Amino acid sequence: MTLTQLRYVLAVIDHGGFGRAAEHCHVTQPTMSAQIKKLEDELAVLLFERTGAGVHVTPVGQQIVQCARALIEQAQAIKSVARGSGGLPAGSVRLGVVPSAAPALLTTAIRAVREKFDGLKIDLQEGSPVDLIAQLKNYEIDLIIGPTPTEEPGLRWLPLFWEPYIVSCHGSDATKDYSRQSFLESGIPSYLLDEGGAVEIFANGGTTNLGVGLQDHLAWKSERAGNVASIATLNALLCSSECVVIAPFTATLMIAGTGVSRMRLGSPNVGRTLGFVWRTSYPWTPRCYDIYDIVHANLPDGVVALEKFGQAQITLGLKDGSSDRDQRTKHARISAHSA
Repeated sequence: MTLTQLRYVLAVIDHGGFGRAAEHCHVTQPTMSAQIKKLEDELAVLLFERTGAGVHVTPVGQQIVQCARALIEQAQAIKSVARGSGGLPAGSVRLGVVPSAAPALLTTAIRAVREKFDGLKIDLQEGSPVDLIAQLKNYEIDLIIGPTPTEEPGLRWLPLFWEPYIVSCHGSDATKDYSRQSFLESGIPSYLLDEGGAVEIFANGGTTNLGVGLQDHLAWKSERAGNVASIATLNALLCSSECVVIAPFTATLMIAGTGVSRMRLGSPNVGRTLGFVWRTSYPWTPRCYDIYDIVHANLPDGVVALEKFGQAQITLGLKDGSSDRDQRTKHARISAHSA
C-alpha cells in the first residue's frame, strides 16, 4: 500500500470518477485503475462499486477513505517540517466559513491572517454549519469559523464572538423592540437568514444557549416567514418591497443602508455565537492557536468579542467531546454599531 494509491482513491471520490481523477493527478486512467485494483487486491476488499451509472464507494471503502485522508494529512505534516515551515501546513489551509459572516471576516480577520503568514494560501469555502462540520470530520477542510457544533468527539471549539440578530426595515415601520409576539401579530412580510445553530441570549456579560433554532424561538409557522439563502437576496427584498428582514449582525453590514432602520431582535438580546473549530488530530494544532489569536484580535466592529482562550487551554487529542463554551464568562468589547 502506498500514499500514491491512497491519493488516487481520494481523487476518484473528490472528482466523481476515474476519468476526471486521472486528469487531476496527471496520469492515464488505465494507470490509476491498475493502482487502485492493486490496492484492492492487497486489502482483499472492493473500494468501489462500478456500475453504468458511475462509481460508488462501498461501505468498507467509506471507512478506509477516512483513514486514508488522515494518513495523507500526516504525510503533508512531515513534508512541512522537512521544508522548515515552522509547523505551518505546506501550500494552503482550507478554511470553512458560514456565508453570513464571510464578507465581514474577509475584510478584517482573514485579511490579517494572510498578512501575518505571508505565503500561506487560505482556501476559503462557504457552507452551512452542518455541511462544514461534515467536511471537517471528513478531512475535506481544515478549520471552521462557525456556530458552536453539537458535542462532537475529536473536535476542538474555541469562542470568538457573539452577535445579535438584527431586524432591518424601512422608515416608520421600525419599532423599538421586535419580539416574538410582534412578528406573529404583524402583517408585514418577513424574511429570515438562518443558517442553523442554536439561538442564544446575551446578558450579564455572558451568553446562554436556548437550545432551539431561530424560527422555533420566534414561534413562526412556515408560512409566516420566508427563509432566504443569501445576503444579496435579503438586500434586494428590502430595497424592492415593504418587508422586514432578519439576519445576524455581520450579514447586515452588507445590506444597503439608505432609509433603513435597524434594531436588535427581542429583549433580552437574541443572537448567536461564532467560534473557531478544528480536529484535535490536526497536525498543525499548535499553529491553529496562532491563527485563532489573529482572528480574535481582528474581529469586525460591532460584535461582542468573547473571552480569548490561551494556548495552554488547548488540549491535544481531546476525545470526550467536552465543550469550552461553558467556561466563557465575559466579553471584551461592544461596539456602538451593534446597538
